[in-house]
Amino acid sequence: MNRKIFSQIVIDSASREPRYLQVAEQLRRAIVDARLPEGSRLPSDNELVRQTGLSLFTVRQAVGELVKAGLAERLHGKGTFLKAPGGEPTRGQVALFIDEKQVARQYSSFYTVLFHHLIRALDDHAVPVRKIYLDAPEKILAEAYRYRAAGLRKAVFLFPEIIPDYRLLASLMGIPAIFVDHYVEAEHTACVMSPNYAGGRQAAEYLRQCGCRSLAFLGDTESRYNYLQRAAGFADALSLPSANDRIFDDWTLLAEAIGQHRFDGVACCSDWTAIKLADELAARGLKTPDNVKIIAYDGTTLLDGRTPSITALRVDLKDMAEQVCTAIDDSRTDGRYECRLTLVEGDSTR
Repeated sequence: MNRKIFSQIVIDSASREPRYLQVAEQLRRAIVDARLPEGSRLPSDNELVRQTGLSLFTVRQAVGELVKAGLAERLHGKGTFLKAPGGEPTRGQVALFIDEKQVARQYSSFYTVLFHHLIRALDDHAVPVRKIYLDAPEKILAEAYRYRAAGLRKAVFLFPEIIPDYRLLASLMGIPAIFVDHYVEAEHTACVMSPNYAGGRQAAEYLRQCGCRSLAFLGDTESRYNYLQRAAGFADALSLPSANDRIFDDWTLLAEAIGQHRFDGVACCSDWTAIKLADELAARGLKTPDNVKIIAYDGTTLLDGRTPSITALRVDLKDMAEQVCTAIDDSRTDGRYECRLTLVEGDSTR
């Protein structure tokens, strides 16, 4: 075993993700990449503390996450041994397909937190899971042929942006599929989503309650389906024949319009677009909530660290993970399951 891996663990002190999850993620990637080989014994907790410079609590929690994820096994009196993420599927299991590149993206805390909530929820519900880490579309199709004959119960797809053809995949799998935070319209396919349309309406109604008279919506083109659904809910809440002149893709153009006093309230499709808009407004000498009030969709706590803090419609990722378990147990093979939203008020609307 290459023990340098442990001393090379890096903690991002600016991240809101707990340290033990950061450690667990780096160890998981080392296991998947075979830098930590299957069957090797992890150093003791105290030895890991010495090698990483982290606390005993952090080390124990990180190793516990590996055990929950099925990547390590504790043997009484012998230690903790690593297990490979692959292997043959067994009848009755649920296949969890995971996009390796999305998990590895450092800025994607939404997906990292969702991944860990999902692993815990599946463990709490005693769902037998086979995790498959993928980094290319051709691997998904190759795995589909093998898993079709394995008698799997259902297939769950987390971060499925790299999948080239959903209908082809569903046909090859031959079993019901569940897509998480991604809408797919195909036979025997269920989707677990945030309540996008209802959230768009709620954002518009909340800004009205705050006294805003002229509202705009800032979209996020990286998530087209979520964007369109949230924008539709926003537009319907305003009861206007057309809201096209109120929907923007570019925060620079929107900031310019706010500077011209065209809008006094903005609903943002995502946390990062809200941050971009707030930064652009600040560069123009405009302030929240003096010049404009802002509310945004938020999957994590990214908006809390802003000054002033931005009011958020926070997606309950723990509930999203629970909804996945509900979809797995449901006798239906299609449908849409929505998680909760929580309004977290910040200074941007006060």
